[in-house]
Amino acid sequence: MIKALIFDLDGVLVDLMSLHEAAFLSALKVVGGLDLGEDVHRARYAGRSTKQKLRQLVEHGLLESDKVDDVATLKQELTAKAILATVHELPERRYLMEHFQAGAFKLGCVTNCTKRTAYEVLRRIGVLPYLEAVVTNEDGAAPKPSPEPYRMVCGLLGVEPKEALVFEDHEVGRTAARLAGCHVQPVHAPPQLTVEFVWEAIRLAQAYDEETE
Repeated sequence: MIKALIFDLDGVLVDLMSLHEAAFLSALKVVGGLDLGEDVHRARYAGRSTKQKLRQLVEHGLLESDKVDDVATLKQELTAKAILATVHELPERRYLMEHFQAGAFKLGCVTNCTKRTAYEVLRRIGVLPYLEAVVTNEDGAAPKPSPEPYRMVCGLLGVEPKEALVFEDHEVGRTAARLAGCHVQPVHAPPQLTVEFVWEAIRLAQAYDEETE
C-alpha cells in the first residue's frame, strides 16, 4: 500500500535546472577561472549537489581546493537572485498537493538543494504548507545518490520505504530512492507531473506489490 508521495524538487516540481546550471557555471568561471561548458556539466556533474560537483572538480584537477568555498558562496548568491526574479506561484502544483493530501497521502520532498534555496522555492510555488517533511543537502544525510535522504524522509513521514512512491527526474536521485527501498516513478519534465500521472504511478506501484507478495 502506497502511503507517501515524495517529490524531487528541481526537474519534478519545478524546472530550475537551467537556473542552477547558469549560476554554477558563472561562479566557477568568475572565481575559479574555469569555463566548464554546459555539455561537460550535464554529462559529468548534473544531478549532484554543488558540494559534490566542486569536490569532483578538485579531484579531477580542474579546480583549486582553496577556491571551493568562494565558488559555492557566489553560486548561492546568484541562485537566490535568479529565484527572486523568475520563480512564481504554480497553481497546478498547489492543486496537485491539495488533491493528494485530501486523499490521506503523506507528502514529502527530497532535494540536493541547500535548505535556504529549497524552502524559498517551495514557498514561492505554493506547496510548502502541504509538505510534512523536506530533506535538503544540509539535513545531516549524505546527498543523493546515497539512499540516506530517502530513508530520512520516510522516517519523518512515519512510513516504511516500501510504502513510499518517489518521483525523480535524474538517475542519481532514482538510484538513491531504489537503494532506500522506495518505489520510483521517473519524471522527464515538470509538466508531466499531473494528478492523472501520479494516480497511474500509484496504481502501478501497488499492482507490483500485489504481484510480488
